[in-house]
Amino acid sequence: MNIIKDELIPQSFGEFIDALLIENIRMWHAQELIYETETLDNLTREEMLNFLKEATWLNLMRNSAIDAVDSSFATQIVTQYPNIERRDVPVSMKGQLPIWEEIN
Repeated sequence: MNIIKDELIPQSFGEFIDALLIENIRMWHAQELIYETETLDNLTREEMLNFLKEATWLNLMRNSAIDAVDSSFATQIVTQYPNIERRDVPVSMKGQLPIWEEIN
């Protein structure tokens, strides 16, 4: 398995945590380019766009890994404690919006 490139298919909570860590490492490696100013200055427009696409994709994969950890954890809690009070209704976002959306 190539930890940098291969698709991750976690099955257990521990594997979901591992996948999140790997996605964070992948993003860290990709972002190293930003800190190498000489390399960054020499990128063509197309190379920069490709870098931005890759960074966006990696961020989406990391967000997916975060969601998978949350989902796996919630599933384990509900399975282990079936009588726990559940909130299956959307949580109010009042007061959570950016300030420019609240001002009217």
